[in-house]
Amino acid sequence: MKNLFTNGEMLEINGVKILDYQQPITSAETCRNQKAAGARLITDICEMPVNVLDFGGGKYSEAQNYIKSIGGFCEVYDPYNRTREQNIDALSKKYDLMMCNNVLNVLTDDVIESVIYDMQNIVEMCGIKKIIVTVYERDKSGIGCYTNKNSYQRNEKTFAYIEKLRCFTGVSKHKKALVVHV
Repeated sequence: MKNLFTNGEMLEINGVKILDYQQPITSAETCRNQKAAGARLITDICEMPVNVLDFGGGKYSEAQNYIKSIGGFCEVYDPYNRTREQNIDALSKKYDLMMCNNVLNVLTDDVIESVIYDMQNIVEMCGIKKIIVTVYERDKSGIGCYTNKNSYQRNEKTFAYIEKLRCFTGVSKHKKALVVHV
């Protein structure tokens, strides 16, 4: 798969710009083929059927397939694991909900704010009303580290992301997830 972003390129859909930023570690080699925790919480948070955008959903389709199996619709946006065309198509639709599963916890300090800014733009562009955010807390130390040459973990507790998501109002905790009411 080709990275969505290339030197200086910015994705723009309907006048909304998604930033061009380089990440030292991407999810291209760290995706796991499993149903994300946020997908399992959808029926707790929303009435079905629901249209879902899986932000940073990776290269596998387990969450997509699960949401479809419970009567919903799901598209994936992932600049490192989906083609430019797939991402443009995904961002050209309207959604009720955005899932952001195990994305923020693998971002280094130099890019996390840019990614959250992208989330804001996408929420507005796609008419999204709620976001489910899950993170892998790992050792909960709050000390980020490279776990190998292609992987980074922030090691922060879920509550630490409430402050990072301060640009959104109405962030609450539901089980092991954060629910953002946009």
